[in-house]
Order: sequence, then C-alpha cells, then structure tokens
Amino acid sequence: MKLFTMAHKGGQGNLKTFFGYLLPYFLAISLTIPGKGANAQPQVSVDSLHHLFAHPYPDTVRISAILSMSYSLLEDAPAFLQYHFWLDSLCRAQLNTPSGLSEKDKKYYTRSLGFSLELQGYYYQRKAWNAEKALQYHEASMIYSQAAGDLATTAHALNNIANIYQDRGLIPTALEYYLKAREVWEQLSDKTGLAICLDDIGKMYTNQGNLPKAKEFTLLALQECQKANILGTEAMALMHLGNIYTLEGDFPAAETCLTRSLQLGEQIEDDLLITLACRYWGILLEAEGATQKALDIHHRGLALAKKMNYNKGASLSHLYISKLQYGQRRLTDALFHANQSLQYAEQTGIVLNIKEAAEFLGKLYETSGDPAQALQYFRYSTVMKDSLFNEKNRWSMIGQQIQYDYDKKEAIALREKKVQQIILIAFAILLFLTAIYAALVFRNLRIKERQNKIIEQQNQELEKRNRQIVENSRVIQAQSEKLQRLDEIKSRFFTNISHEFRTPLTLVLGPLDDLIAGKEKGNVLPYYHMIRRNTQRLLHLINQLLDLSQLEHSEMKLEIRCEDMVGFLRNNFFAFESLAHQYRIRLQFKTVPETALLYFDRHKMEQVIANLLSNALKFTPEGGEISLTVAMDEAFLKIEVADSGQGIPADQLPYVFDRFYQGSAAGRKGSQGSGIGLALTKELIELHHGRIEVESEVDTGTQFSIFLPMGANHFRPEEIVEKPTDQELAEEVPVMVPGFMEANDLISPPFQESSTQDLLPGSKEAMDEAIILLVEDNADMRAFIRKQLDDIYRVIEAANGREGMEKAFEFTPDLIISDVMMPEMDGLQLCQILKNDQRTSHIPFVLLTAKVDVTSRLDGFQRGADAYLAKPFNQAELMIRVKKMIELRLQLQQYYSKVERPTTAPDEQSRPENDFLKKIWKAVESELDSDNFNVAQLCLTLNMSQPQLYRKVKSLTGISIAAYIRKIRLSHAKKMLRDSDLTISEIAYTVGFKDPSYFSRTFSEEYGSAPINFR
Repeated sequence: MKLFTMAHKGGQGNLKTFFGYLLPYFLAISLTIPGKGANAQPQVSVDSLHHLFAHPYPDTVRISAILSMSYSLLEDAPAFLQYHFWLDSLCRAQLNTPSGLSEKDKKYYTRSLGFSLELQGYYYQRKAWNAEKALQYHEASMIYSQAAGDLATTAHALNNIANIYQDRGLIPTALEYYLKAREVWEQLSDKTGLAICLDDIGKMYTNQGNLPKAKEFTLLALQECQKANILGTEAMALMHLGNIYTLEGDFPAAETCLTRSLQLGEQIEDDLLITLACRYWGILLEAEGATQKALDIHHRGLALAKKMNYNKGASLSHLYISKLQYGQRRLTDALFHANQSLQYAEQTGIVLNIKEAAEFLGKLYETSGDPAQALQYFRYSTVMKDSLFNEKNRWSMIGQQIQYDYDKKEAIALREKKVQQIILIAFAILLFLTAIYAALVFRNLRIKERQNKIIEQQNQELEKRNRQIVENSRVIQAQSEKLQRLDEIKSRFFTNISHEFRTPLTLVLGPLDDLIAGKEKGNVLPYYHMIRRNTQRLLHLINQLLDLSQLEHSEMKLEIRCEDMVGFLRNNFFAFESLAHQYRIRLQFKTVPETALLYFDRHKMEQVIANLLSNALKFTPEGGEISLTVAMDEAFLKIEVADSGQGIPADQLPYVFDRFYQGSAAGRKGSQGSGIGLALTKELIELHHGRIEVESEVDTGTQFSIFLPMGANHFRPEEIVEKPTDQELAEEVPVMVPGFMEANDLISPPFQESSTQDLLPGSKEAMDEAIILLVEDNADMRAFIRKQLDDIYRVIEAANGREGMEKAFEFTPDLIISDVMMPEMDGLQLCQILKNDQRTSHIPFVLLTAKVDVTSRLDGFQRGADAYLAKPFNQAELMIRVKKMIELRLQLQQYYSKVERPTTAPDEQSRPENDFLKKIWKAVESELDSDNFNVAQLCLTLNMSQPQLYRKVKSLTGISIAAYIRKIRLSHAKKMLRDSDLTISEIAYTVGFKDPSYFSRTFSEEYGSAPINFR
C-alpha cells in the first residue's frame, strides 16, 4: 500500500518492501507464462492476468499476481475491481471453510484479504473519489491486517482513514488516527511511512491555520526523509514547508524550500511533484506581488496537469490563473480559465473545487455586467456549499458513531479487566484466610504489616518532600524565566534608547562642528532649528525617564485643581490638528456632556493625552481616523482615544503598559519607541486613582479607555491647590511630543524624484560620475549627511532598507552609506542582500549606527560591510572613508585594466569581483569565433540588464562592456600570434573580427605595435 500512498505524495515505491514473502510466486509467474525465459520479468498488464487465469495455476499464484499488478490495474478500473472481487471472494471462502485451515494458511489469506481491501480503499479514495466507500474498505482492511499481524498495511489504513476525516473537517478524529498510525510506523522503524504520516499531520495543521504546529510536524517529516534519503516525500515536505513560510510572510525561506522541492521533483522525474511545486510557487509569487511570474508558473503547472490527466490539479491551476487575470482586469481571459476550472472540477466530482470555481465565475460575470449568468453560478455555488455542509454533518455523525463503538469496546475491555482483578482479589483473600490457621504465620504477617506501615509512612514523607522540591523547582524556573524575559526587555530597551539618544546627538554635534568651523557662510537658521529640535527630543526622553524614576520612588507630587475636563481635552486634542492634516488623518471629538468638572493635575494629564494621541498618529495610516470620546456617569468620567491603525497583536496586549516593553510593529517613522510612554501614562492615571484599559484588533485599530473617578475624596488635602488664574491658563500650552516634524524644518530639501532623471542608468553623466546611495530613515540625518557629500558626489536618497535595495539595483551606485535600525528592512539585511547579489557585490558599504558593541560590529562585518561608524560620528572621518573607498575602487580598476586574464584576486575582498570577470571571459570565449556576439547577448548570459552590467564592468575595469569584450578577443589573438601558424586574417576571423584590417588597427591601438611584430 505504501506504493500507492507514495505515488499520491509524488514519491516512488517498491512492492518488494511490502510483499517480499510473495517473491517466489512472482518468479513462478515469470517462469511458467509461455514465451518467457528464466530471466524475463513479469509483465505487469491486464493481458498477463488474463493469460494467468486461462491456465490452471494455483490460487496462491493468482492472488500474488493480482496484488503485484494492482498499481497498473488502477488505470483499468473494471479489470481492477473484477480481479480484486475474485480475490476477496476466494479469501473469504477459504477463511469460512468448515474443515478449517492451518494457522499458516489462515494467516496468508487473512493478510492477502487485508492488503486487497486497502488497495480497493485507495482506489475509491484517489481514483473514484468516493470517500464513504473508501472509508468502509480502509476500516475492513484495518481489521483483517491487525488479525494477520500485518502492521505495515494497518498503518497505511490508519493514515488513509485520517486523510478522509481531515478532508471532511473532522480534525480531532483525524488527529487520533494519525497518532495511531505514527505509533505503528515508529514500532516498525519505517522512516518512509513515518515521514508521510508526519507530513500529513503538518498539512492538517496548515489547513487549520496553526502554523507553529504545522511547521513542527513538517520539519520532523523532513528530518526522517533526509535520514533515509526518501527523495519523493522529502520534496513534498519541502513543498509544504515552503507554503508555511509563505503564509508566515517569510518569502526568502519559502523560496529556498520550493526551489529545493522543484529540483528533487525534476531529479526523480515526477510530473505530479513538479505540478504541485508550480502551484505553491505561484502562490508565493502572488504573495510577493510578482503577478506575471505567478501567471507563468501556474501555466507551467497547468500544462503538466493536463499532460498527466490530473484533473484536480488542472482545475486548481485554471482557478489560480483566472484570479490573477481578474486582478489585472483581463476579464475575458479570466472567464475562460474560470470556466475551464469548473469543467475539470466537475470531472473530478470534488464538491469543494466545484463550489469555489462556480462562486468565482459568478463574481466574474457580475463584474462584467452579466447579472443573469452571475446569479446562475452563484446559485450553483450555493447548492455545492449546502452539499458540503450536509456532507460534513453526515460525516460528523459517522465519526460520532465510530467514537461510540470505540468507547464501547474500551468499556467492555475495562469491565473484563475488573472481573480479572476481582478474581485475583478473591484468590488472595482465600490464601489469607487459610494462613490465619497458623499462629506463627499470623504473627509474622502482623509484624510485616507494621513494617509496611512504617515504610508507607516513610514513602509518604518522601513523596511529600519530592512534591515540595518539584514545586520549589517550578517556582524557581518561573522566576528564572521571568528574570530572563525582564533582562531581554531591558537589554532591548537600552539598545533602542541608545539609538534614540545617539541620533539626536549626531544632529546636534554635527551642525555645531560646522558652525564652529565656519563652514556655513549663508543662512544658518536651519542649523539652529535642527539643533533646537533634537535638543528638545533629548530633553523629552530625559524628562520621561526622570518621571518614571520619581514614580518608582513615590516622589512625584500632584497639583490637583477642579477644572472643566471637556474644555481641557478639546484644546489638547485639536493641538494635533496640523499634524493630522499633514498626514491626511481625520480627527473627531465626541462628547455627551458639554462640561465636566473634575479634579486632576493639568500638567500630568497633558502628558497622558499627548502620549496617547502621538501614538495614534504614529500607527494610523494616511486616510485613517482618530477620535476622542468623553462620557460620564455618577462614579467615573470615561475618556476613549481610538484610531483606525494597524492594531496590536493579541499576544502583545498584556505587555503594552510594561516598562521598557516594545512591540514588534513599527510606526510611521519606522521607530518602535523607547518603551517608556505607555508605562508612564499608566502610572500617571493610577496616580489619579483611575485606570486605563486597551482593546485592539490587528488591521482594524486600537482603543485606549481611561476611567477617572469623580469628586475629590480620593485625593489627600495637601494635593489639592487653588484653581489657576486666567493668566496662568492663557500661558499654558498643550504638550507636544517630539518625533514629528514639518517638511520645511529640514536643513535641505529631500531628494526629489525629478532629479533622478539625471541619474538614470545608461546616461553618460550617471556612468562617468561617482554616485553615493544614502539610506537613512531619519529625515534630518539624511539631509545633514547629504549636505556634506553634495559638493563632491551625486547623492541618491532612500528612506528605508527596502527602498534602498530597489535603488541600489536600479542605479548601481559607487558607494552605499546606510543606517542599521530602519523600518521594513534594516541596514544589516540590506548589506547582506546586496553583497550576495552579483549586480551589487562590488559596491563598498558603510554602516552608521548607534550599536557600538563588539558583537554588533562583528555582525556588520560578517554581513559584508566595508566600514562601521558609530553615532555620533566625525564628519571628517566619514568624508575620508568615502574618499578612500572610492580611490580603492579606482586602484582595482587599474589592476583589472592591465591584467590579461583574471586568475587570482588581488585580495580576499575582491574575490567575488574577480570571479565575476572570469564569468565574462568564459562567456566571451564560448562565442569567440562569432562576430555576432555582442553586449546584449552577454547581458542575457549573465542575467543582468545592460545598464547594470555597464555600471559594474565600468566600476571594476574603468572601460565599457564593448571595450572589455574587445580586450578579451585581442588577448586571445595575441596568444595565437605567438603560439600558432595561422595567418593574421585567420586569427582575426577566429577571435570574432569581420574585417582583418580593422583587427590590425585595433590590435595596434591596444598593444602599441602591429600584429606582425608579435610573430
């Protein structure tokens, strides 16, 4: 049966693994069929079976032949069912013989019947698509296989029963059968069966959305495959693992797994595996936004599915293609493929596929303006949906009946066990009563009883101590984990707060150095604005830390006044109006009471409202909404701050008010914050004897609710002060949290899109002038560094790592300067990606960061960084490093422009570039005698665009691609002039020159002498 399971999985099986004891009968067939010699192999065909049954061979030989040929018979359903019906009837007749059979024969027929029933179950499950009938055969097979001690067939039956229950949505029952199958495979030490079972469990958890569990079982399956070198199942497990990574959003890991899976499928020439791999590839590419590539790979999978007559695969491929074309607004093509998907789904009879195809067809006709057709297909989809629902309920009842039968058997076994226990107890009592008649025995028993009691008391004491030790260990472990978590949080906090301090310090010290040195002769006011803004940011961070320290030591004092809270909130809320307008976010202020007199500390509540509103602005996208709602009852005033932002994951909600805790989500500026704001907010609310709660849903929004008690009885008398005068109120301004700034505050305008036109790949100006790519998420820092470089170099800006990667591939700069801590993709990831890509591996990379520890620096160098500067950095050092790195590139150009053929790199750092130039030499040498080989063909060979290849070759050699190709041809000509007897004209043609005279002229220009002088 493993053969058929592995065939379903895309693997390859071997019947000798399962029915080795039938080998003599197979050999008998090959020897006895007329026209076959002693060395001939059995003919696995229907004709062979017809021939076998036409002669008086023993029934055991016929049984063995049917079982050995079953896989081929599956393609001829009538013959498969006919011969297995004969086999079943014969085995049952033999087992019911009145005279009885020997134990050996009984085991043989029982085993053969169990195996045959499992094969028929597979036929109805995977060929006839009749799950109910397949389940009946699998269960019958399990009974006979267990009776015969055939553990392998039993395990397959358990696994296939679990597959059916999983398809019907009965997950608990499916998991029960999977675990039983796993136990049997482990008992058999069968790594192939175990790997298939583990992979099925992983796929089940994937369908349920439990990705951690799915990954756990899929990785276990992969380990078993790699231990036993089971290529087919390994490819399937890799495919499922790639799908899990796709669902998690880890696209590079998904691509690695799917690439390996496809390679294995092609290695073992398994079209089904390749078809399934294409499907998962298409899903991955669609998730990455590569729609056209996704379409291409789905078309490849569709072609393979049609070639194999794999109707289910063809139906799914047509549906995926239709959905992608719908996204491209290609309705005609989408309708064609959706109709094809429905036709193939109806051929398979799979209700779920029919329902999905019909539902999408309805959607397409609705979009194309054909409501009548749309209604027809929506009704068809609804019928299929109802059929699925009824089928699921029916299978649920079957599963409950099976569970009831199982529980009944367990109860009977338990009752029999209790009867046995009662018999044993009665026997013990009888012996004890007999022993009473002997006084000595009685005395000894009493002594023994006392000793047992003492031992029992000692055991109880030991058990109690052990429990106490275990409990203490558990407490210590919990405390250790808590301390470890706190240590990790604090470590992350100090790393981020270091970044928070070092960046503004750089933007204070840098402009000050310029002003002191007198570099700026014109308008220096923007410098003062930058210094003041970043100084305020430092002051705000310090004040928050001091406030937390005061709260921790109970040193913070309240100044409580009775004021109108509604008016206070309205003024503070609309102080954020300009920022909200800048980011196109709507503000809504809602209040039921027009006024609400409340006792509170104005300064402390300003910090609370400012923190909540600044967080809402940071995490709400453009076009979103922020609202502040005020409501009141007799005991509390309720203040709600809600946004329509990205939300907080459920597993992070319990920790948002913890000190130094920082979630995984990045805000508008790409910063996770310092982990202080919400902790301080909670402390200030509780200082007012109130409470704060949070509710959030990912991709929907977050709502903070503050409850402040009415009246003044909860405050101490010394905390309540006089009401402020009108002049004091007029002088107070709402607190604004640093971190947001207007675009016109920058010392120089950011990189404008129009200026990129001068740097488009291929233009002479872009190719001949050094270009520096500056990747930094802080706009002030980006503008400041650019101002230092603008006078000497051409500067391209990027606001995060992903944008930096795209611009690096587009412009191929001469040097990259990047921050480390950035949103979407950090500087270390950016460095690693660019250094591992042949288009950009030669570009020097400078990292700027606040992380100055040795581990961080080593990590940066391991990723390929050429320099690592800590903030605040010295401007002169940065300029010198940039200059020296570009000079080093020029020296490398001089080296490669003089070398005839690259053999070894001048240093370890230039090894990738040396290998790249070797590829160019090899590509040109393979077409050396072709005068049609040009730059475009070289670009295709190296899989690079012409501008990218131009920039890279120019950066490495100082000459153009065409000149470098000509240099390679002339180098070979020079060698031929010295070593061969060919004429100069023949040599010219051999190295790809059409005109010998042009060859001679070019050769003279390159080497300063005519070709004849090299003879």
